[in-house]
Amino acid sequence: MRYNPIKTLLAILFLSSCGGTEKSEKTDNTIAERKPLEIIDKGLKTFTLDDEINFERLIDLKFNTIEGVDYLTFFDRASYSIYMYDYKQPKPIRRIQLEKVGPNRIHEFFNFQFFFHAMDSILIRVPMMGHYLINGKAEVIDKKEAKGSGVFQNEIRKASFDDASYYENGKINTLWTSANQGENQEQTYLRAIIDWKNDSIVSKSISANQVFSDYPKIKEMLNRKDKTFIPIKVHFLRSSEFLFASTPISDSIFLFKDNQRVKSIYAGKPNCNIADYETFLKLREIKNIRSGSSGSVSKVQEPIHPPYYGDNSISPDGKYIYRVLSHGTKPLTRYTRCHWRNINCRKHRNERDKLFRTAYR
Repeated sequence: MRYNPIKTLLAILFLSSCGGTEKSEKTDNTIAERKPLEIIDKGLKTFTLDDEINFERLIDLKFNTIEGVDYLTFFDRASYSIYMYDYKQPKPIRRIQLEKVGPNRIHEFFNFQFFFHAMDSILIRVPMMGHYLINGKAEVIDKKEAKGSGVFQNEIRKASFDDASYYENGKINTLWTSANQGENQEQTYLRAIIDWKNDSIVSKSISANQVFSDYPKIKEMLNRKDKTFIPIKVHFLRSSEFLFASTPISDSIFLFKDNQRVKSIYAGKPNCNIADYETFLKLREIKNIRSGSSGSVSKVQEPIHPPYYGDNSISPDGKYIYRVLSHGTKPLTRYTRCHWRNINCRKHRNERDKLFRTAYR
């Protein structure tokens, strides 16, 4: 592997504190008190990248803990490889070169998801194409391609991998794709467990109503016949103790245990008015753009937008949750300006009780 010292991946780590209050059963969905976060710069952690890597597009970047060791992993489309870095060192330790042709072919697509079950066991999802189980040599051990009349062509294809996905006893805990939000069904679920061997859905859990306070109105808007909107993504993270859920339009993070919502913690920016569901969905409208006899479908890119929350991440030890806050109107650059917020979950016991009493009492 060749390395360019100019190409680096920088992870910014902070120590922050925030306020929260203990909630009664009557005020389960509200945070009574909001105190500003205190942010302390803890410096940079630098990962030197392979010279072939497109550093502007690191796909499915995530933390992994395998056999007690912490790793940083991502997929790079340019080299068509999965990279693994030792998180503590930090240094590259592995590159898994995927195949585009032959018996070990992994279909190419604009999207790509994966997670490590073990060092020699990696699950990959290529939307519209299928699911693959490969070993550390990129050899395909098993695959569930999205073709034919099998269940993977239908319902199971909706299951995708996220930062909370894991494999256990032949079953995969997955994100039940947000595309289901607008479907006309009695209950809309956000997570599902699928049986890999039997090509079946074992169970579904976490209803949209547990995460969105205005879900009936959101569903009504998504079901409009005259307009098409991209559903609102729900971000899930997992620690040894909780499943965390958040949305772009909520300043709270919801904690689940055994598929039941048990706590809500404030993780927002005071005096920052986050977009409501209607405004946010309008930012995600898909329009048919026609020019003469030809036409195309395009996602609307509004030049002005209100603040909303982006992706979340969790540190390998489960001590920190990071949220990206898009402040609002886009600057005249290629990227939306983002702001990292960090939540310290368990730095010290006294600090923990003070900062997240509602989450960890």
